[in-house]
Amino acid sequence: MGFTSEGPSGLAQIKGAGIQPFLAWYSARYGAGKLASAAAAIPPGLRASFDLQDAHLGVLTSSWYPAPAIHALLDNMAAAVSPEERGELAREGARAIMDATLKGVYRWLFETMMTPERYGRNAQSLFRRYYDAGTMTKTPLQPAGHLSIVRDWRAHHPMLCDFLAHTAEYVYAALGCRDVQVKRTACVDRGAGECRFEITWRP
Repeated sequence: MGFTSEGPSGLAQIKGAGIQPFLAWYSARYGAGKLASAAAAIPPGLRASFDLQDAHLGVLTSSWYPAPAIHALLDNMAAAVSPEERGELAREGARAIMDATLKGVYRWLFETMMTPERYGRNAQSLFRRYYDAGTMTKTPLQPAGHLSIVRDWRAHHPMLCDFLAHTAEYVYAALGCRDVQVKRTACVDRGAGECRFEITWRP
């Protein structure tokens, strides 16, 4: 499936590269059977996006998938674990996705962002490789930080938003920033019109 600005019936789309590393981690951590069970519980119309016989549900990093199908899968995965484990899902899922980015097909793009300043200018380029809609902007915070704002993110989901927060920790650390702290100050799931993150580090 090639790039499209919107999926079937106008559905938001998520690139496989933005979720497949998490599915691989989950399968290794909890077992392919538990991942398949989470997918099997998805409503039939959305379940067709996945191959329940495959250890990673057949998700390809190069393909796009309807956001509602991914959302339903994440909901089922979160419902099957404790609140503490849900935090682990978000934290380790973000780490898996970031590790894949640093080592995979988008490594060349990340290597062009080897400073926080360059990343701030080019963050949207990376964001759009995972989500077909939404705008990420970053503005400097003093003495060392960024205010990251994501608007019109039609594929938003609580766990994906958690992924984004944790990913920031790993991205800025990979850029050489020390003592990175991420504070989410607004989220569309909490009634805001956008998601905001304050990322700070030691100058």
